[in-house]
This record gives sequence, structure tokens and C-alpha cells, in this order.
Amino acid sequence: MDWSSFHSNKSAVAGVIEALLLVALVATVISTIQLVYIPEIMEQKEAEHMDEVENQFSHLKSVIDLQSQAEETGPISTAITLGSRELPYFVTARAFGRLHHIPNLLSNNNISISNESGRIELFNLSSIEYQSVNAYYLNQHFILEAGGVILKQDDGGEAMKIHPPVYFEKTEDNGNTINLNWTIYNFTVLGNKSVAEGYKSSYIRTQVNPQKNDMRVYEDVTHVNISTAYFEAWNRSLNWLKDQYKFNNNITITIQKVDDRNLISISPIDVNFTVNIKVVDISIQIGIGTIMQYPNKGN
Repeated sequence: MDWSSFHSNKSAVAGVIEALLLVALVATVISTIQLVYIPEIMEQKEAEHMDEVENQFSHLKSVIDLQSQAEETGPISTAITLGSRELPYFVTARAFGRLHHIPNLLSNNNISISNESGRIELFNLSSIEYQSVNAYYLNQHFILEAGGVILKQDDGGEAMKIHPPVYFEKTEDNGNTINLNWTIYNFTVLGNKSVAEGYKSSYIRTQVNPQKNDMRVYEDVTHVNISTAYFEAWNRSLNWLKDQYKFNNNITITIQKVDDRNLISISPIDVNFTVNIKVVDISIQIGIGTIMQYPNKGN
């Protein structure tokens, strides 16, 4: 072998080694990104998606509030982003979500009203719920129930993100009567469209049926009990609302346990207690489809 061939072989071997080292370096960098940075990026991405869903539920709540106040019979669509896509070029997982309706007949959550003779009314609560199926971030649930928007996490934490339309007021009879005013939404499904799943955006269409709305008045009430799976969120929210009206000496709100289920109990203290419940009937449709418009009230 002459010297030129020897040097040529050495250069070829060196080139192969350099290429292998370069490949190893690139693989190390990609592995570091995949194992360290990508999970952080995906966690942040899923957290931002949860913030987006929260904002969308806030918008849904405001739409329903406006529809119920104006008794607007036309359908309005609100977008809900169910999940998020994976990152391109890296090994990542999609986030999924489920948006569904829980009818009042299948719900274990309710509001009961009682006087000295016993229970005089029971409202089973229907709700709209979003459930996330995240791969990196903590799973969260957003629930629209009895006019409030609740956040519940898989770690057990829960909070009332938007307070329900509950108002305490005194009457003119020297403040001897406290009125509790509450607007409750009763959701019914139109067209069997009650659930949407996946990672893309879906829609929920809401439509008020003013001819089915109902206003009910209950006097001489001794207590109002709220039986709900989200009792901590309801307890903090109702106590906060009571404090805003400065009725601490007239109304007590406590957690009680009855038959292995926690209840929120609202009771008067040395005053007459009147409860005014407005039940607003709302047809909903989740997913693709069209809700037929009802005639205007009075037609």
C-alpha cells in the first residue's frame, strides 16, 4: 500500500467517525428535547387549552343569561374546543375532550325547599359538562349547573368560576323578610344531540323556550338544601354572595351530611324567608345540526 492510499483510507475512516459523532450528537439533542422540553411544551399547550375552554364556558354562560333575560327564542351557537393536536415531528399525544348534557332525570344533584311542614318542592338539576382527557396536564371538568360555572380537577380541587344568579334582598317591612331570588336553567336536548367527543371544535346551540318558563314563590321557608357533587364550590360561592349583601346576622349557610351525602343548607335567623325561583327552559343541541326556531312568546 502506498502512502496516498493509506492517507485516503485514514481520511475515509475519519469521515465516517465524524458522521457517526454528528449523528450521535443530533440524536442526543433530539432525545433531550423529546424527554425534557417537549413534555413541558405540551403541558403548557394543554394548560392554555383549559384556559380557552374556561373562557368558552364563560361566554356560553353570558349567552344563556342574555337569552333568558330577553326571552330570545332564536338559537345561538357557542364554540367549545374539545382538545388539541400533537406537535409535528415529535412523539406527542393529542388531548381529547367530551362535552355532554346531564338531564335532570338522571342527575343526583337537586335543590329542595322546605317549611315547617316538610319539603314543599324539589328541583332536579340538569347540567352541561366538559371533561378533558389530557396527556400531560391535570384533567379538568367545567360544569354549568343551576346558573353557576364550576371547575373541578382530578386532584379533588373545585371552585365556582362564575357565581350563579342568586340574590339576597330585604323587603320594606323593617327588614323582617329576606328574599332569596334564584334563576335556574333547565336544559333539555333537542334532536338527540347530547354529546360531542374528540379533539376538534364543536358547538353547543342554546334556545330559550319562553312559553315553558316558570316563576315560583315559596313563603315561610325554613331551609333550602342544595345536594350536589360540588358542595365545596357551592358552599364558598353562596357564602361569598351572602357576605356581599351583608346578611350574616339573618342567613346561615352550612354544610350538612345526610345519608352519606353532603348538603348545602340555607336557613333564616329570626326573619321570614321567601324563596323566588325562576325556572328557564332551554333547548340545547351539541354538535353539528340545526335547532328549529320556536314561535315568539304570545304568538
